[in-house]
Amino acid sequence: MKTRYEMLMEVKKYYPLYIMKKSFRLLMVYMSGYSKCLVELFAGTEDFLSDAYKFSEYVFKHFKVKNDRHNWKEVVLFESHTDENAFDVFFELVDNFMNAFPEMREKENVLQSKYHKLQLNPDLEKVTPGNDYRTTINIYEDLRKDLGKT
Repeated sequence: MKTRYEMLMEVKKYYPLYIMKKSFRLLMVYMSGYSKCLVELFAGTEDFLSDAYKFSEYVFKHFKVKNDRHNWKEVVLFESHTDENAFDVFFELVDNFMNAFPEMREKENVLQSKYHKLQLNPDLEKVTPGNDYRTTINIYEDLRKDLGKT
């Protein structure tokens, strides 16, 4: 599995294969699903770009917007005027963010290493989910038990 950042870069390059057209909205939906997959497989809680709060602050500052009413995705979409343009603007922001904060690149390298090792040798590091970690399978099994269909 690729990290969220790696997947973003792949979608940027080959977007017709993943989301059919340049669309910020479709990209965000795709990445949301990809993030869910990473959580299910690796019990990972890392957000794409490793530090989502820092990225959202970067977006608000870039567009000179107060962050009390909107999330960064709404701001990118609004400031870009079109969904297709927002796709390009988003990737410009990601590139600029990664260049402005070299520590994010290092965090991404650590995540890449972790995910790639797990992919090559799943027994290398067993992740023990905490009590609050729930997979879709766990929830489905609980629902079956509640309905008396075990």
